[in-house]
Amino acid sequence: MNMNLTGKERFVCGSTQGIGLAIANELASMGASVTLVARNEAALMAVRSSLPDDNGQQHDYLVADFADPDGLLKAVTTYLHKGQSVHILVNNTGGPPGGKFGRIINIISTSVKQPLKGLGVSNTIRAAVANWSKTLAGEVAPFGITVNNVLPGATNTLRLSTLLNVKSEKPVKTYGY
Repeated sequence: MNMNLTGKERFVCGSTQGIGLAIANELASMGASVTLVARNEAALMAVRSSLPDDNGQQHDYLVADFADPDGLLKAVTTYLHKGQSVHILVNNTGGPPGGKFGRIINIISTSVKQPLKGLGVSNTIRAAVANWSKTLAGEVAPFGITVNNVLPGATNTLRLSTLLNVKSEKPVKTYGY
């Protein structure tokens, strides 16, 4: 990529290894001043000293642990109160540990709370999925797996327009429904 980012401040989270480190290096090579964010100060110092600074960039770092939201907020607030600028935020953190771990997310319907007229089968199936999810959540929680149901509000889709028998301006096209 051929961009000149001289004078631009970048805030790169999770930047002492992996993708975050690669992004920090690339941004610095394009002239940006990079503020590294991670929880290991020794690693942050090592990465900061290794970043390209051919354009007189002022690289910095911020020690913060994303597992501690209160500490993260305090560290970022203190940083910003020093008058630091952030032109672009690269929001990156390490992935979860390997093993039997995960999340199951079911998109269901508000018909779980209030059945919709004319949708008896859908109302029944969605309520069944909601209750199955609650049962499953209790069974898989000991293995580090979380199960959630998401009940989005009305969304301007072709299906909703058809169900309501309403002509809608620019409904979102859906596939497979």
